[in-house]
Amino acid sequence: MYTYGWRTGQYDPHAHNKVEHSCVDWEWFEDWLDERKFSEHDKQGLIKRPDGTTWDPHRFH
Repeated sequence: MYTYGWRTGQYDPHAHNKVEHSCVDWEWFEDWLDERKFSEHDKQGLIKRPDGTTWDPHRFH
């Protein structure tokens, strides 16, 4: 699992891929995911950029 962050001047979020490995309680993690899941087709714009605009995964740089 990667966390994502916004870079100034970039349209897309970028993965923080330099995170150290740690063990995971998968049962707890799956429960956590179930509580927070949403459809990628949700028109409410759940993924927002820091400037408040909605991120569109179909738009490329």
